[in-house]
Amino acid sequence: MVKKLLYVGAGCNIETILHFKDTTEFVFIDNQPRSNNEKLSIKFNKNNYVSGFVGNLINECTNYGFTFDMDYQLDKRYYKKILSWKQCHYNNYHKRFVYINPTLLVFRNLKTNQILKYYISVNIKLNVTNMLHIDIETCDGILVNGYYPEIEILRHFDKPKAFYGYTNANYTIDEITFSKETDNNIIYFLQNCICNTQYYFDKFYMIDGETGETEQYTDFSELTR
Repeated sequence: MVKKLLYVGAGCNIETILHFKDTTEFVFIDNQPRSNNEKLSIKFNKNNYVSGFVGNLINECTNYGFTFDMDYQLDKRYYKKILSWKQCHYNNYHKRFVYINPTLLVFRNLKTNQILKYYISVNIKLNVTNMLHIDIETCDGILVNGYYPEIEILRHFDKPKAFYGYTNANYTIDEITFSKETDNNIIYFLQNCICNTQYYFDKFYMIDGETGETEQYTDFSELTR
C-alpha cells in the first residue's frame, strides 16, 4: 500500500483517509480558500473566495482524529501580486480575506500516527515552492477523485506513482468539448498519451467508495472500461 499519498483538489474530503490505513503521510492541495475557480485569471476575485473553508476543514479533520498543529506561509507577499490597491487597503483594515497566500496547514493523528500536510490557496501552475515540490516528488501515489489535477503536476514527478481512483467517479474526457485552456489535465494525458504513461504511473487502483475495497488494474484503459 502507498506510504505517502498526494490528493489535489481535496476540498474537505478528509473521509477518504479512512481507506488508506497503512499510509503514514498525506499531501493534500487545494486552491481554496483563495478561489474556487482560478483557471482563467490569477487576479483575486472576492466572489470566488471561500470564507468558511479553513474553519470547515479544521472541523472535518477533527472529526477524523486529526488535530491542527501549525500553519506556515509559503509566500508571505503573494497577496500583493493578486490584489488591487483598493483590495489591499480594504483587507488590511477589515481582515476579511484570510489565508489567501499559499499556506501549509499541518494536522496530526496521534492515535494512528498519521500526518496530513494540507497546502491551501495553492495553484499548481503558480505556487509550487521547493517545499511543495519535494512533498509532491516524494509521494508514491496520487488520488484523483472529483477534481482532475492540471497536467503541470507531472513536472514534479521524478518517478512513476500509483494512481488511485474511486468507483463512483468519472475518468474520461469528452474530446469533442475539450478545451486546452481549462481541461488540459492528467486524465486527458492518460487517455491520449498512452506511450508516455509509463514514465509517470506504474500501478492503477480503483477504490469502492462504499466498502473501501481496492482492486488493481493493469493500465488506465482497463481501469476506465
